[in-house]
Amino acid sequence: ASYGLSRNLSLESQVRALAYQDNIYGVEARLGVNVSLVQLSYRVTKFSTGPALQGPEIGIGFRF
Repeated sequence: ASYGLSRNLSLESQVRALAYQDNIYGVEARLGVNVSLVQLSYRVTKFSTGPALQGPEIGIGFRF
């Protein structure tokens, strides 16, 4: 989901469920902010096998 605060600023969130062979599954959640072309976010991915993977992200994207 995305929520526009202004023309160049928006908040974004995403949750996904992942399923693989051999009863391995995962859940991924991301929360971020888009400022013009730059996206800053924090992502957490938890699989049924092992500890959660988490950390910040930075990206550049174009919207049409």
